[in-house]
Amino acid sequence: MKKNLIATLFTSAVILAANNAFAADGTVHFNGAITTEVCNVDPAPGSALTVNLGSVSRASMEGAKGNVSSLQQFQIVLKDCPVSVLGKPAHVRFDGNADNGDSNVLALTQVSGVATGVGVQLVNQTVSNTILPLYQSSDSLTLAAGNNYFKFGARYVSTQSTVVAGVANSSATFTVVYD
Repeated sequence: MKKNLIATLFTSAVILAANNAFAADGTVHFNGAITTEVCNVDPAPGSALTVNLGSVSRASMEGAKGNVSSLQQFQIVLKDCPVSVLGKPAHVRFDGNADNGDSNVLALTQVSGVATGVGVQLVNQTVSNTILPLYQSSDSLTLAAGNNYFKFGARYVSTQSTVVAGVANSSATFTVVYD
């Protein structure tokens, strides 16, 4: 009887301790909407925009982490926006593979003969001219009738002091986020 009581008390204590270990500290509510009230995007969904970063000398990228090539500009255009979104802000978010966990640098596509020690860096140019990390919203643009231009730049950035020459292609997907 005494053994059963001790076993029951021990089991109860373990259950109570486990419940305390998994206690919630707060709640997060996720709100939003899936909508059909969106602008037409150029480049059109399903088609790709190609930004030519050119051929860059290995010597100009080597020597220190953070060396950059010339900025190549590109844009994403929102047009034919419905009245319901006019006057409201929108953002663009790029998603892709970060270089060694650095969300400021897009990793190169891994193919035979790929360059190493370098990645692609995206830059906001709609308003701020700042580095645009992956998975974060770009500069905001208040939507107006007509064409709305999100302006960006892309360039190579050295991620190591030693750079090995090779193929230096990368890709990212983008999403337009309407506020």
